[in-house]
Amino acid sequence: MGNSGNRKRSLDAYMTIEAAFVMPMVLCLFVMLIYTAFYLYDRCVFLQDAYILCFRESIRREEGAPKTDSDRIRQAETRQFGGKYFAVRSLESSVWAEGKKILYQGTARVLPSSFGGYFLMPKSIWTLTFQGSARKTDPPWAIRSYRRKSYILKKGLRALTD
Repeated sequence: MGNSGNRKRSLDAYMTIEAAFVMPMVLCLFVMLIYTAFYLYDRCVFLQDAYILCFRESIRREEGAPKTDSDRIRQAETRQFGGKYFAVRSLESSVWAEGKKILYQGTARVLPSSFGGYFLMPKSIWTLTFQGSARKTDPPWAIRSYRRKSYILKKGLRALTD
C-alpha cells in the first residue's frame, strides 16, 4: 500500500515536467513566426519604397537642376522610408544613376542584435537586401515625338502617292 501512494504522487507531476519542456519550444516557435512576419512585411515595403523613390526621381523635371543630387535624394529617402518598419536596425543604402536609369540599393537588419548568432536565428538570414530601379522618362516629349514622326511620315507618303 505504501508503494501505490508514492507512485500516485510521482505520476501527478508528469504534466509539470512535460510543460517545462514543451512550453519553451512553443514560445520559441511563436517568436520565430512573429519575426518571420516582420521580415516579410519589411521586405515587401522596402521593395515598394525603393521603387517609388526611383520612380519619383525619374519623373522629376526641374530646369537647371543636376541629374542626381544626393542630398535631395537623401531627404526624399528619409520622407519615403520614415518609421513604418518593424524591428529594423542599421539601414544602409546607396543611390546612383546609370545612363537613363536611377538605381537604389540598400541593406537592413530585421532582428535585434541580441538574437543574432542564435542557432535558430542566424544573422545571415535576417539581413534584408533590396533594390529598386526606374528609367528616366519624359512622357509628354515621347508623345510629341511620336505625333511629329507620324505627321512627317503621312506627309511623305502623301507626297509619294500624288
